[in-house]
Amino acid sequence: MQKLELNGQEVLALSMDIENIKSQLESISKLLNTNITYCSNNLVDSESGESVLSTKVEKLKEKNSLCINSLLTNLSTISTFVDSQVKEYSASTEDAENAVNSLINLINEKIDLVTSGSIYESSNNIFNTSQDILAKPEEFTDQIGLSAGKVNYEALVLKMLPEDKFAVMDQVHDYLREKGLTEEQTAAICGYFIYTCGYDINAQNPDSSAKGLCQWLEPVWPTDWSLEGQLDHLWEGLQGAPCGGGITSVLDEMNKTTTVEGAEMKFAIYHQGSGVALPDNIAANLGEGVYYYYYTKSLEANS
Repeated sequence: MQKLELNGQEVLALSMDIENIKSQLESISKLLNTNITYCSNNLVDSESGESVLSTKVEKLKEKNSLCINSLLTNLSTISTFVDSQVKEYSASTEDAENAVNSLINLINEKIDLVTSGSIYESSNNIFNTSQDILAKPEEFTDQIGLSAGKVNYEALVLKMLPEDKFAVMDQVHDYLREKGLTEEQTAAICGYFIYTCGYDINAQNPDSSAKGLCQWLEPVWPTDWSLEGQLDHLWEGLQGAPCGGGITSVLDEMNKTTTVEGAEMKFAIYHQGSGVALPDNIAANLGEGVYYYYYTKSLEANS
């Protein structure tokens, strides 16, 4: 059969157009989520400090993230196909027609899922393509955290945390997971510690008695400043209400949310007493970066 002839320049231009579209979609999704969050944060219960629309807002942000990521996945599939044409495509016209038809069918299926709304019933859709890539680990369920961490905040984690402190963060992560915290809750706390102490367990605030992982003030200092001693002290605090607020425990409050950002806010308010006053909610951003960091490690471990 006659070979398919391709114009490399035209295909390369198409590939670049796809990357531009992907970048615009990511920016639109980030802007929408940011504006939704700002609107929600302006409607806060005066006693609990919690957004009165948090549940609806989280569901809306999740739908936005799922839809955008589904589109990005399809664009990546197209981009992969286009790249193969540029680099090494050599097939009969019949093979080429079959490949294009398969791709068109895949895209039509995805579009049907979006228009019908059924795409939101399964979070796994955005992690699978026609090439059957690695499945999403079951313990990672916060799609917003995964998307935000990958697109926006993973670099922030790598920038703010010294290379020699990642081993300390691993120990904190494993301790909290062994205690039964979810990946979302664990990432929220781990991200917060990047902001408070950079995993220097002896970190001391020069202007106060604040010290250690949580920057505890002297009245509530742990009796043991080793990493294990501080983690045990943290665990005790999570099972109580160090900052009051009329709650049963910090953990009970953290269990009311399923996202990294929600867990970080609960931890900040009820364990740290810092509310949501951190600049640009940087602790939540770091938490999402940590979430994606461990998600990637989990994929590598299972590959």
